[in-house]
Amino acid sequence: MFNTNCQAAFTVKDKKNFQEMLGMYDEKLYAKSVKIGDNLLENYPNHVEVKAFRALSMSGLGKMKEAVKEIKAVLMKNMMNYTCWHIMGIIHRKEKEYEQARRAYLFALKCDPGNANTMRELF
Repeated sequence: MFNTNCQAAFTVKDKKNFQEMLGMYDEKLYAKSVKIGDNLLENYPNHVEVKAFRALSMSGLGKMKEAVKEIKAVLMKNMMNYTCWHIMGIIHRKEKEYEQARRAYLFALKCDPGNANTMRELF
């Protein structure tokens, strides 16, 4: 679903676990995705993309308030992260907060101009 370059700091095993986390989200196995994210955060407590994807998985579990709170906390630490803004847009879209989603997608485009995934979701 997402192409992230955040995996450079991971060990080979943790890189595989991160990919598994993304796969669990894509397969709608949100609880497993959150659990993998929690395990990764034990070793990488400040890893922005793990926290962002964990928030996205929590939104899949219907824990929207927690997901929004978590993604906002992540964004406060890294305002120029494309992946985080894109995930914020997805979470707002799930909540049918379309204007907020649009704003998040536009900010994602400022971080990564011309990104096809964001353009597709925006238009």
